[in-house]
Amino acid sequence: MWMTDQTSQLAVWLNVLYLLCRYVHLIAAMLLVGGFLFYEMVVPMAIADLKEQAQLAVFAQARWTFRWITWGSIVAVIVTGSYMTVFRMQTYIESEFIPSPVDVVQRDTIPWALRTGWWWAAHVLSAGVAILVALHLVSGDRPPTSPVSWLRLDLMLLLIVIFFATVTRQVDQIHYQRAINLISPTMRPLIQYPRDTDANEETDAVEKQPEVVPVQP
Repeated sequence: MWMTDQTSQLAVWLNVLYLLCRYVHLIAAMLLVGGFLFYEMVVPMAIADLKEQAQLAVFAQARWTFRWITWGSIVAVIVTGSYMTVFRMQTYIESEFIPSPVDVVQRDTIPWALRTGWWWAAHVLSAGVAILVALHLVSGDRPPTSPVSWLRLDLMLLLIVIFFATVTRQVDQIHYQRAINLISPTMRPLIQYPRDTDANEETDAVEKQPEVVPVQP
């Protein structure tokens, strides 16, 4: 019983940590997307009337400030994403098998659009490319050649990353809802729920008692 309580508490804390990681992951992604939008669209328009030297000075200061935001957001995304991947990997793998009352449908019968692992892999790969481009933009003493083009490229990559994350979540929910729908009222008697051992013994003892038939005088 003590081990069961400890396991239950650990599961609760792991789920709480997962929710916190998901929250931080979303905030870090929002900072990256919002920062690139601000750095690409707002800053050039705000300094359009300044002289070239003043524009370069503003760009350099904005890039220096944005560098720390980018590094912090990237670290947060990698750490939280790694934990969420470890936490959900087994679910992503198992969700590609549609459960049935008799057998399990093989992986080959699942349409590619409903394979959670594929969308998750696309999300991770595109995020890796977006992170490399972001680091290329903020690393070094001088900005890269054609910084606006790099900013637009990374912004498009970040939007693609968000799209793949949304599809991954949606496909996972489709599999979860399909599994819930299979548990219909006609199937519920087939599900064996674990019961306490003492309760089982008492139930068996009651069931084994002979039925007393009253004798008519």
